[in-house]
Order: sequence, then structure tokens, then C-alpha cells
Amino acid sequence: MSLFNSPKWNPVSCGWRWWRVITCYTNLDISKFQAYLCTFTHATYNLRAAFTLINSILTAMNNNQMVGGIFCDLQKSFDCVNHKILLEKLEFNGVEGKFKRLIESYLTGRYQRVTLNNITNNNNLSKWELLKCGMPQGSVLGPLFFLIYINDLPTIVNNDNNMVLFAEDTSIIITDTNQRDFNVNANQMFQDINTWFKVNLLTLNLNKTQCLEFRTKNY
Repeated sequence: MSLFNSPKWNPVSCGWRWWRVITCYTNLDISKFQAYLCTFTHATYNLRAAFTLINSILTAMNNNQMVGGIFCDLQKSFDCVNHKILLEKLEFNGVEGKFKRLIESYLTGRYQRVTLNNITNNNNLSKWELLKCGMPQGSVLGPLFFLIYINDLPTIVNNDNNMVLFAEDTSIIITDTNQRDFNVNANQMFQDINTWFKVNLLTLNLNKTQCLEFRTKNY
């Protein structure tokens, strides 16, 4: 495996201290536009997501329906958020003008390089490269921006299915009345969600993405 393709490497951003003030202001202001978004900084949101997931499965079983789930895992999700797409989605949600330009200046113009063994001579340093995607590691805004980035993902789900979003983890509960329609529904749903991720320059980790069918013991 190439050093630069290793999944164990994550970039670290060095930001000026005054960005903390901007971060607090920006986070507060964005919440006015995205009040319906639940960030995973809330302690109760993980319980709410788990309840929604389990409730969808049990409800389908009680209605004698076929039920299964697609549990998605994304490769380096925060590092792959495209700045151009994110800024377009922010503008779509009402973030524009000086406020949008402030966020654009926060995201863009960052450079990255790799140092080996903490030695800063030319033989151990890569060239500086401009970053066109990714959230600054450890930032307060990163999780919120990511939620805005995937906020339109549930629109691809039909009324018979249910999507649960928790941070970068996406779960789709699929229900149908018979096995044949259930299989068709599951395959179509997987194709649709994979297409959405590709269009938004995100990649499914197929080794960790799982498809399960839920059944009772008496089935």
C-alpha cells in the first residue's frame, strides 16, 4: 500500500487563534439557517438515532413486512468533503454574501505536506499541495458542515424506506410486502445511494458497508 493512500494518515490543520472567535460566531449564525439539523455534539442524538432505527425495524415486523437494512460506511468522509459543493449547498440553504465569503476563506487556501520521522530536510518533506476538499481536523465547524453536506441525502429515499443519519454513518431501513419486491427495492436503494455518494465525491467503503435482512425466530 502506498504511504499516501494509507487509511491511517489524517491531515492536521494549523489555524490561527483568532479563528476560534470566528468559529464561535459562524457556528451560532449557521444554526439560524439549519435549526432542524441535529449535530452529533448533542448527548441525546445517538439515543434518538438508535431508537429511530430499532423502531423502524420492529414496526415493519409487527406489520408482517419484509425488513432489512443497508448500513453504510464512508472512506475518510470528513477528508473528502468538496469545498465547492459545500459552498453551493450553503448558498442553497440561505448562507450568502459576506457570511459565505467568510466561510469560503476559512475552508480554502489551505496547503498540506507530509513530513517523515519529524525531520524537516528536503529528503523527508513532500511538496506543498493545495487542498480542494476536507474539513480542518479537530474544528468545531467540521461536524456541522458535514451534516449540511449530506443534508439532501434522504431525498433519494422513497416513502416505503427510512433513512437514519448519525454523523458520517448512514443507515437505510428497507421494507416491502414480499421477498421479490424487497430484493428489487434493496438493490435499487443501494444503487441510488451509491450514485448520490459518487456525485458528491464521497466513496463507500464496501468492506465495511453491510446489508442485512431482519427476521423473527419463527420465520
